[in-house]
This record gives sequence, C-alpha cells and structure tokens, in this order.
Amino acid sequence: MKYRKRPVVIEVEAIQWTGKNHEDIIEFLDLRPDVLEVRFRGCILHIVKEKELLVTQPGKFIVWENGNTDTCFADDFERDFERVPK
Repeated sequence: MKYRKRPVVIEVEAIQWTGKNHEDIIEFLDLRPDVLEVRFRGCILHIVKEKELLVTQPGKFIVWENGNTDTCFADDFERDFERVPK
C-alpha cells in the first residue's frame, strides 16, 4: 500500500516589508525575543539577531515561526501560506 503524508498546519505571524511601513515593522519585530536590533538603510531592512543578520528588500515577508524570525520571498510565502480568518 502507498501512503501520503498529511499536511501539517503551522500557524505563523508575518508582515510584508514594503519599503515604507517602518513603524509596522518596528512594532512587529519589537515583540520578537530573537531580534536584537532593526536598521533601515533606505529601502533595505537589516534585522540583527544574535548569530545572524537578515537583509530584507521590499516585497519580502518577515515570518515569526516557532520562536524564530526569518524572511521569505513573496512568491514562496504566498505558495506556502494562507491567511487565517479572524
């Protein structure tokens, strides 16, 4: 018999960096214990973590999952995630 692994539902919090939503990004990342500092260099966003620097361009998503902040290209994010109804 053949089996297929069931999809696992993982809820994440995310925000898309537009290059203009500085205050929303600061508010979103301020709650993340793994983020040490947020720097804006024009439209490029630098997220400083203890052992890593995330460099993010407009259009990418910032994702909070299982205690970790990461970035994701919009195409990948839209393919892998769907909005959860409130």
